[in-house]
Amino acid sequence: MKSIKILLIVIFSALLLFTTVRADEDVLWPNKSKATKSKSASKDKVRFILGVEGGVNLNMFSQDVAWTNYYENLGLIHPTAYESHSSGSGVSPHFGILGDIPFNDMFSLQIRADLDFRNYGNSGSGFDYIHTFGGGLAAATMNYDWQISSIYTGLDVLARINIVGDLFVTGGFDFQYLVSDMKYKQTFNVTDSDPTVTLNDFPYWNWVSGGKATGRSDSWEAPFTNANSLLIGLEAGIGYKIPLTRRIWLVPQGRFQYFFTPIASNENWTEDATGTIVRTAQNRKLMALQFVLALWFGF
Repeated sequence: MKSIKILLIVIFSALLLFTTVRADEDVLWPNKSKATKSKSASKDKVRFILGVEGGVNLNMFSQDVAWTNYYENLGLIHPTAYESHSSGSGVSPHFGILGDIPFNDMFSLQIRADLDFRNYGNSGSGFDYIHTFGGGLAAATMNYDWQISSIYTGLDVLARINIVGDLFVTGGFDFQYLVSDMKYKQTFNVTDSDPTVTLNDFPYWNWVSGGKATGRSDSWEAPFTNANSLLIGLEAGIGYKIPLTRRIWLVPQGRFQYFFTPIASNENWTEDATGTIVRTAQNRKLMALQFVLALWFGF
C-alpha cells in the first residue's frame, strides 16, 4: 500500500508541475528569431538528469532439488509434501533514485541506488512420513507453505541508449546487498484422515518446533542462516519519456534482472535420527521483473 501511495503522489506532483510550468513551452513564442531559438536550444541542453522512482518487483526463485536414495533403500518413495521447494514467486515494493549523464543525443551513463524488498514463496500438498508405534514409517498427508522475505539495497551501473524519439533501452550490472535477516517462514497443516495425527508425529516438524507442536496446524519463522549477503547480476530494461515540461519527464519502465550469485549456499536435509542426507538443494537463483514509474528532472 505504501508503494501505491508514493506512485500516486508522484503522478499528482507531475501533473501539477505540468499545469503550472507549461507556459514555458516554445509554442507560446511563435515569433522567436532563428538566432534566439538556436541560443535557447543550446541553453536548454540537458547535461544531467536526476530521477526518483517507485514500483514493484515480481520476484522469481528457483533451485535444483534432488533426493538421495535414502527412502529408496527402505523400499519407499520420497515425501511429496515439499515439492513446492523447487520454485517460488512473489510481488514486493521497489524504490530508487538515479543520476543520468548524457554524453550525446544517443548514449547516457546511468547510476541508480535502490531499496528492494524481495519476498517470494510457494505452497503445495502431499505426504510426509510419520513414526509408527512399531518403529516404522507411515505416510500422512499435509498442506505445506513457505515464504521468504528479505530487504536489499542496490547499486546499478547502466548504459542508456535512445532508440527512437523518447523510447530508450538500458543495460548493465546490478549489485544487491542484503541489509536485513532473510526470514524463512513455514506453515504446516495436517490433512490426513486419521484425526490422531499431529505435527509432532512428523520427524521434520518435531525437529523444527523442538517437540512443542501438539496440534495439526502451525507456523515457524526463523532467519535463513546460509544467505549470501551480496548478489551480482545483469539488468536489461526499456522505458519511455513522457514530457511534462522541457525539463521534467514522467518515465514508465520495465526491467529484467538476473542474478548470477545464488541467494544462499547449498543445503542438505538430513534424516533426524542418523544424520543421513536425504535431499539436497543447489543453484538457488533469483530473477525479477521490475515495473516502475519515475519522475526525471533535467539540469
